[in-house]
Amino acid sequence: MKPKLSYFQNCNTDLFLVKGGANLLGNFEKDFSTASFRGFCKEPVSGDITQISGNEKITKKIGHIDRAYEYFNLLHQKKCKPTLFLHGIDKVSEQLSRTAFAFGSKQWWRFSNVSASLSSQTSSIGFHSDMMDVIICQVQGSRKWSLWNKCSIDAGYIRNLEMGKMVAAPEQIKAPDATFKLEAGDLLYVPAHWGHEGTTTSDDHSLSLSFSWIAFNPYIFLFKLMNTEPALIGFVPTKEFFEDYSNIKFDKSKIADQLLQLLKNNGINVSLPAVIDSINHSLTKLTSTNEENTALAGN
Repeated sequence: MKPKLSYFQNCNTDLFLVKGGANLLGNFEKDFSTASFRGFCKEPVSGDITQISGNEKITKKIGHIDRAYEYFNLLHQKKCKPTLFLHGIDKVSEQLSRTAFAFGSKQWWRFSNVSASLSSQTSSIGFHSDMMDVIICQVQGSRKWSLWNKCSIDAGYIRNLEMGKMVAAPEQIKAPDATFKLEAGDLLYVPAHWGHEGTTTSDDHSLSLSFSWIAFNPYIFLFKLMNTEPALIGFVPTKEFFEDYSNIKFDKSKIADQLLQLLKNNGINVSLPAVIDSINHSLTKLTSTNEENTALAGN
């Protein structure tokens, strides 16, 4: 049975925790809790590792991915509280691609990647936000998650994320809006732009998978328009735009109307054909990027 997850429906994006939700995918727990994490450490998977040295957090890319697991163990032995994060592990696992497809077969073109996180006790990569809708699946161990509503996240930080810039997350002094503890088999949905921070609470390592889906909203199409509309260069959306944004069932005409209204409110006049063209270009790029995965999932 495929899970019915609310963010694929025409409704608001509310946070939710599904206890034992991984069981909705049949053999999910059985298949992945017994798999060797080391098996994912190979090309073309990429990775980075975070460690705590004193009061300083250090994050760096893994040069030789096949040595990532050994590097993690070395840092763990030195009590550096490491977290190893692997990107795109679905590229080396046909079964993971099929699992991702089960989450949202009707919007497969939104799929980005599956990542894996291995972390030691009390380790954390700190507060941050993503430009993706993310479903976190706890496979082994336990992890506490703190989450902050997107309305309280700095709009400039979100803008940099959407532009693909690697920027440090701002300090978050506000208390979290929600906290969850994930045990093995639990699922947690985190909408795009929501701030979040996970900390391992189990005595043993925590292993979790993150299924990421591109979150569509009018804002991401601004960057296509910037190539042809000089008036948009340097344009910074207001924070209110993000407060009004809600993840709804994708509708190109509604996206175009929202984007036109956003620009009009900020004194920028752009033609409807130009807006539609930017949306079509973005969708074409995303569709072509995922053609291979779509074919795989359909087999």
